[in-house]
Amino acid sequence: MDRLTAFTEQNLAQMNGELTAVPGPDGEITVRRAVADVVASRAEEGSCLVTGDPGTGKSAVLHALAGTWQAAGRPVLSVQVGGLASHSTGQLQGEMNLDHPLVDVLGQWSPSEPGLLVLDALDAARGGAAEELWRVLIQQMRQHLPRWRVVASVRSWDLAHSARLSSLIAGEAVVVGDWNDTEFAEITTAFPALAELDSSSAEQVQRLLRNPFHLRLAAQLLLQGAQPSELSSVDSRLDLLDRYWQQRFDGVSDGGARSVVVAEWCRMAVSARQLAVSAQPLLAGNTGATEVLQGLLSDRVLMPAGVSEIGVSRGVLGPVQFSHHVLEPSRSPTKPSSNQPRRTWSSAERHCTHQQGRE
Repeated sequence: MDRLTAFTEQNLAQMNGELTAVPGPDGEITVRRAVADVVASRAEEGSCLVTGDPGTGKSAVLHALAGTWQAAGRPVLSVQVGGLASHSTGQLQGEMNLDHPLVDVLGQWSPSEPGLLVLDALDAARGGAAEELWRVLIQQMRQHLPRWRVVASVRSWDLAHSARLSSLIAGEAVVVGDWNDTEFAEITTAFPALAELDSSSAEQVQRLLRNPFHLRLAAQLLLQGAQPSELSSVDSRLDLLDRYWQQRFDGVSDGGARSVVVAEWCRMAVSARQLAVSAQPLLAGNTGATEVLQGLLSDRVLMPAGVSEIGVSRGVLGPVQFSHHVLEPSRSPTKPSSNQPRRTWSSAERHCTHQQGRE
């Protein structure tokens, strides 16, 4: 139980300020979202799914829920599904450093009071043994641990196209949408440049900024020196992402080396069909790659996955992943089935492929 508590604490610590707040000129701007209260209420009643489009803040809502339960001293296990490599219950037990199966530990942890299992980005285990692992775990908890609640986030597309996902937890899913008017006003009041960008932009850009992920990208660009007048011409998510990549790669002295490292990491992730893979093979005997990777981690282009320990300077590195799934390489089987998406290019892969071709 102590190990699971530490597991949750590390997961929550990795997320603090990363997609849970908007960076501002006077520090991070944190907004308590109305939908977070809806999810908290549903969790008191029982298990539920949380869904929404990419970048709407599902992870932040689940982070707030887990943090509230933990602060109250209640049993809670928070898991970033994409940060784990396990494909079986035995592997999961080992990856979490447990001496007993996870369901047994959870049962002993909370035999008489409600416990909470938070599964962030359950769709990251799309297809194959990984998906089966979490499906079986949820079924076991429903059967043997009725006092435990399972709150899992799933992208809208996956929920609509997977009968398995939609049947895992009964009841209507809670939808996490874009910022509402009150939330958006609170952020722009604290960040005048964002308010200027919003007021000077066309309706299409204003709609784009209502998405929490997009607004965070815009805030980062503004803090790095971009002017509201420059961003007011952004016409799509891809345009905004391109500007993000240009700043993180073209705008730094080692941009070419960063492109090479990230492109190779993308190839490994696609080959392994995992959202989080170790970058250790890139570092073997290559001190230059070590420095580049340190910069990518420092700029939060990449971040530690799950509960991996990062010690790049010492040559010790666990799995890493992109800081948000929107930036990650998409995955699909060689022959996609009707309920699985076909292979698409992520913004990271498009940028790195373009960079390599240009060089």
